Amino acid sequence: MSARPLLLLDVDGCFATARPPGDGTGEDACETRFVNGYWLSVRHTLLAAVPELDATFEVRWLSTWRAETEDISDAFGLPHWPYVDFPEQEFGESSITRKFPVAAEFIAAARDQGRRCVWTDDELGEEHHEWARRLVGPSLLLVQTDEREGLRPDLVEKMLDFAAREPRSWPPPTDTLSGSHAPFLYGGEDVA
Repeated sequence: MSARPLLLLDVDGCFATARPPGDGTGEDACETRFVNGYWLSVRHTLLAAVPELDATFEVRWLSTWRAETEDISDAFGLPHWPYVDFPEQEFGESSITRKFPVAAEFIAAARDQGRRCVWTDDELGEEHHEWARRLVGPSLLLVQTDEREGLRPDLVEKMLDFAAREPRSWPPPTDTLSGSHAPFLYGGEDVA
């Protein structure tokens, strides 16, 4: 198994922005493709970073697109990364509800192997950040995106920087004043 950090990558709102075709210029400029009945707009800066992300991480799609991520890879000329399967969501249920238990298993396995993990999703909530702070520690970086923005260049840089840093021990040192764990300096921090 690869010793590279694991990257769990969502499509909608992370890899692809929720922008209409042709929206954005400069750093916000997107390449747009029609994939399986949907327009997907991906930042040029993110597409340019794909080779470095692919070399740095073991990338796995964690998205409701599941096997259709193959079509996304073909449309944008991406490597064919495997996808993580998870149960179908119920009507009206957020996809993160079904993704979370599967993501937690992958993250725990990576941590147990001494690997770092980055999980990107636009639906991450405070409960996921709290879970990361309490149970996972500095081996995980949660990257919560804005669906209209997706993975901005600064977030990609944080992900690459996180992957390059030396892992810290877990659990974090206890704050002697409050008796609680001291805040993380990097891993497990909220990235907005």
